This record gives sequence, C-alpha cells and structure tokens, in this order.
Amino acid sequence: MDGVIAAGAAVGAALGSLGYVVGRFMLWPVGRYRRLKGEIGRVLDGHAPGEPLPPESRERLRRLAVTLAGCDAADLPLWYRRALQRRGEDPGAAVSLLQRLAGTPDPRAAARTSGRIRGLLGLPQGPEGSGQGPPSAS
Repeated sequence: MDGVIAAGAAVGAALGSLGYVVGRFMLWPVGRYRRLKGEIGRVLDGHAPGEPLPPESRERLRRLAVTLAGCDAADLPLWYRRALQRRGEDPGAAVSLLQRLAGTPDPRAAARTSGRIRGLLGLPQGPEGSGQGPPSAS
C-alpha cells in the first residue's frame, strides 16, 4: 500500500511540474502578448483622429514599445512566433513604429503610422479609418 501512495505522489508531482512548465513557458507569455496587443489598440483608439497624441498617450506608447520588445524577443515560444509570421504579424517591426509614433507631432503622419502598427499587430483599423489621416475637405 505504501508503494501505491508513493507512486501516486510521484505521478502527481510530475504532472504538477509539467503543468507549471507548460503554463509558465507556453501559455502565460502568449496571454501576456495578447493583453499587450489589446492595450496598444486601446491607446491607439484613445485619441481623436486628426488631433496630435496627448503627452500621456505618447509616454504610454513608449512604455508599451519597451514591453513589447521584451515580450517578443524573450518570452514568446517559437511555435507562437511562427504562427504570428504565418498571420503576417511582426511585433518586432511594430516596436520601432510605436517609438516613432510616440515622437511624431504631425497628426497625419501619426495616423499613417498608427495604421501600419495596426497592420503589423493584426489589430482592426480604428476610428481613423485606413490610417491615411483625416479626409481632406473639398
């Protein structure tokens, strides 16, 4: 009977350890990336089209760019990075555009950059439409 209990405890410990490893190195990083992507989308949606980005949004974009750079390079499992490539997403390229957007005072350039970021992260187009800036009055 003691052998059965010991074997059960060993199997339980092994399964628990396996669950931790799968969660820590496969599921949590993917969830973190998806939450980060959603946060970037909310910041991009949070300003009026045709208006310059407010200073607090610029600072938030800078911090999100740094976080995205770390998330992309270190955390994401290889199988998920390949899935992102198949979907046409490129978080690494989005990092430099996020940093550029944070420093762009021109609303038209900001709208174009925002559209490109959305494309690189697979985000839907926001209130600024195609990312080409506000329509011109004719």
